[in-house]
Amino acid sequence: MLEATGSHLFELQYPTAPPEATWLVDDLLSDARTSQWAKGKRHMCVLAGAWLYAVNRHYVDANVAELADITGVSKSTIRARYRDLIEHVGTADTGLDSRDSA
Repeated sequence: MLEATGSHLFELQYPTAPPEATWLVDDLLSDARTSQWAKGKRHMCVLAGAWLYAVNRHYVDANVAELADITGVSKSTIRARYRDLIEHVGTADTGLDSRDSA
């Protein structure tokens, strides 16, 4: 269910995001379904990490605190799932912006 709706919810939340960001969310969630790193992780945590990854890769205005409010997942867990995705996909984005400090 999460894989089927995650990118649609992303589009609703970030209507100005380029289509490539939405496609990336689809790819990340599809891959997470079968990836060892995602086994046993809460679905909303994986979703929030994928959204953070997509917004950072495509320079969409968002931050971890906003994602925490939207998803109900803690900021530290979102950052952890984001780091899992970086390790899995092999990209060196930080996942943090100036609004995430403190």
